[in-house]
Amino acid sequence: MKYYVKNWKEHQHYKDRNPPWIKLHYALLSSEDWVMLDDASRVLAVAILLVASKNDGYIDGSERGLKYLSRVAYLNQSPDLKPLIETGFLTPAIKALADASTMQADARPEESRAEKSRAEKIGAKPTRFVPPTPDEVRSYCKERNNSVDPVKFVDFYAAKGWMVGKNKMKDWKAAVRTWEANSKTEAPARKRKML
Repeated sequence: MKYYVKNWKEHQHYKDRNPPWIKLHYALLSSEDWVMLDDASRVLAVAILLVASKNDGYIDGSERGLKYLSRVAYLNQSPDLKPLIETGFLTPAIKALADASTMQADARPEESRAEKSRAEKIGAKPTRFVPPTPDEVRSYCKERNNSVDPVKFVDFYAAKGWMVGKNKMKDWKAAVRTWEANSKTEAPARKRKML
């Protein structure tokens, strides 16, 4: 299960930097989300913000994702997301994706204006990339009749912050087709090595 950090755009800043930066507002100290949390959950919230900065505001709530979070944040025990979910600090990714279609606001408005201007010059409208869910990828793979594992695909690119090389992904369907083509060319090479 994936989770999205509530009000991610308020924490995200300089999203195209590597490593990504986040910003912690002083207002966090008096926010209901923060005040209602126990001390361990507050530390976990900051760790989650840092991990989410690499994944466009998402964290992996699966056992594997929690082990990763525990390892990179040097936690002494497995993280308990329940208090963060109950206060609304974390939202299930499915709900977040539905809400994303109504969100606007880029952390760097000067870039979105420039992007819009460039798009107007060539007659196209700028579009904002929305990461696909495993179900969307599964459906597309079924259309293409390929063997791409949708969960591996989403996990792989989510871990990379939906980056392709040094650029933000613009078309996940094209990435699926590339993944498909690469898996077809790698399979014979693997068979040859095994013989």
